[in-house]
Amino acid sequence: MRSGELAVNKPLSAKLSKTKANLALALGAQLIVLGTGIVKSLLLPHVMSVEGFAYWQQYVLYSGFVGIIALGFNDGVYLLYGGSSYDDLPFKKLRTAFRFYCGMLLLFAGAIALYANCQDAERGFGFFFVALDAFVLCVSGLMTYVLQITDQFKWYALCTVIDKFVFLGAAATMSLLGVTDHRMYVVADFISKIVSFSIFVWRCRRLVFGPAAGVKEGWLEFSGDIKIGINLMFANFAGMLVANLGRFIVEWFGGLDGYAYYSFGTSVTNLVLTLVTAVSSVLYPALKRLPDDAYGSYYERIDRIVFWLACAGLAVYFPAYLGVEAFYAKYIPMLAYLNLLFVAAVYQSKMSVLVNTFYNALRKEHRLLIVNLQSVSGFCVIAFISYSITREIWWIAASTAIVGVGRCLMSEIELRRELGIEGVLGMIAPLTLAISFFFFTQFCAFSVSAVAYVVSAVVLAGFYIVTNERKKSRCVR
Repeated sequence: MRSGELAVNKPLSAKLSKTKANLALALGAQLIVLGTGIVKSLLLPHVMSVEGFAYWQQYVLYSGFVGIIALGFNDGVYLLYGGSSYDDLPFKKLRTAFRFYCGMLLLFAGAIALYANCQDAERGFGFFFVALDAFVLCVSGLMTYVLQITDQFKWYALCTVIDKFVFLGAAATMSLLGVTDHRMYVVADFISKIVSFSIFVWRCRRLVFGPAAGVKEGWLEFSGDIKIGINLMFANFAGMLVANLGRFIVEWFGGLDGYAYYSFGTSVTNLVLTLVTAVSSVLYPALKRLPDDAYGSYYERIDRIVFWLACAGLAVYFPAYLGVEAFYAKYIPMLAYLNLLFVAAVYQSKMSVLVNTFYNALRKEHRLLIVNLQSVSGFCVIAFISYSITREIWWIAASTAIVGVGRCLMSEIELRRELGIEGVLGMIAPLTLAISFFFFTQFCAFSVSAVAYVVSAVVLAGFYIVTNERKKSRCVR
């Protein structure tokens, strides 16, 4: 190897080592989040009535979308300063921009509170806390991005898990005391977010406190960050809609019981998404520190990891199915479409880890927005027509899975072309696995489907390994 190549590969190797360390921290945090998420997903449906769980899930659903009121400011900071060190951030103008940001958030939160006042007591209670969450979560989201892009993954890990522990401790205590009122759990959830928010503000206090730039300079920073980030924000919002629009449809038209069943199913499958979120949080800052010509090889490495995650993610369906049958008899109706929700979750994971990361790194947020808007439109057509005819929630889950798979495949084709990657094994292998999984779980007895899935996954994994090894050998020659 020539000395020039050694000089290029040495810093690249160092950056990859740093990425691995950050990934370990983020994965460790997300494993804790996963553990607390499992407990929460198992505990709350068991403690609450079906109706109470439905109201709890309404609160969770709408508070999950409050990021839209940030209007892309967080995303703009993420994109503009990705790869920067913390000390190099332009704090003076960011402080002024932050004050404009807080003012905007308070106006939106006030509007949500007014809407809450117009609802019935149960629904209004949830929306009042959504209004409170709006400010807390948006500011916390900004500081999460700051910690990510400046490589402060130890603090990111701490802030990620602290609110989960606080809520879990409160929820466990209330369940032992026999508290079943969902409103008490909503209050506990908000308090846990305040704890995390306080740590975020303390750690990123240089972003909040200190001398600030003038109003004009701060406004230019604020509006500029929104202009840069709004496409990514809308793209992420559209992506969230693809994954959650089914919940909105069921909530609006399916009644409280139907919404509780569907939400319980999505809370089970969302556990698959929790771990991969950690991977995507590390990858974008890491990519921004790599030369552009390394993107193609990096893409293929991540694609191989995603395949193994898909194998494991779909396998979780089988113990989840048995667990619901054994311990959650009141939620058994959702087993009819749990397999489809797992397929949707696996492809949502692939979008999060692989597709969204590289669209952002290549600064193609506009293309991501178009793909996601097309997917939302496709979902609306398929879901509304099928559900209006059948009134079966199964078709909502089917629409979510179909559109999720199609969105991911369209995006992968475009990214592979952009990065000059040959071959389609990374697309075909997970698709074959997902289709096999669906047919086995939909049309075979449970025990037969479990054995058939394991066999098909082993065969496909073997073929995948052999094909990749042959490709590596050709590259070496």
